[in-house]
Amino acid sequence: MGYAAKCSRLPVDREFDAVRISVARDQGVRLQMWFVCEIGHRPAKHGTVEYDVEHQQWTSPPSDPRIQRMLECYVQSYLKRRIQSTMTALPVSENS
Repeated sequence: MGYAAKCSRLPVDREFDAVRISVARDQGVRLQMWFVCEIGHRPAKHGTVEYDVEHQQWTSPPSDPRIQRMLECYVQSYLKRRIQSTMTALPVSENS
């Protein structure tokens, strides 16, 4: 989510302008993720969360449901890319 300063639907009073998310550690069945919320291009809030891939649930969810929803979207996209990169790395059999 980026800075949409000219969007007419953007609330004037808001807690943050952007949320940056990254995977800190991918252990296969568990993802450790970092997030940073920014206001005015400066960090305002940050945290670390863990997601259990096998059980599809947070082992340490964020306290803010809005951030959790953004993280869920990010996890879904990340896992899809991870599966796709695994599939492209598999050798092609000569019989296929």
